[in-house]
Amino acid sequence: IAGILDGEGCIGIDKIKSPHKVWPFDFKIRVVITNTNENIICWLKTTVGSGCAYISQKKPFKSNWRVVHRWQIVSEQAREFLTQVRPYLKIKGEVCDLVMQLPKLPTSRKFTGRTNLEYEEQTKFYNMAKLKNTRGLAIFK
Repeated sequence: IAGILDGEGCIGIDKIKSPHKVWPFDFKIRVVITNTNENIICWLKTTVGSGCAYISQKKPFKSNWRVVHRWQIVSEQAREFLTQVRPYLKIKGEVCDLVMQLPKLPTSRKFTGRTNLEYEEQTKFYNMAKLKNTRGLAIFK
């Protein structure tokens, strides 16, 4: 599973508009594995026992592209999954370690009770993970 994640996956932090209006954004860990082989995605969902499997594109952008399938897991389920696969990650270990540092808030105050410092910490880890996941060489200029 870690090998599939290293080769076909993405580990990151989502920044989503907060419905609670106390803070402009909420943050959650997200792991996505994309593949054109539907059997791999179904196997992941069954083997891991959580997350969701879906077709990302029913109609490919280009005529020679295949349909893309995805398995995704978010929030605390993603944190638990990453804890289990982390010892086996070879390529995405560094971004996994970074994402796992996203401050975990008690459920009772997840949306309304964050302190300014907690919100700033979450924003910092989101920005660091986003930079780690940047494609290409632009970050080296």
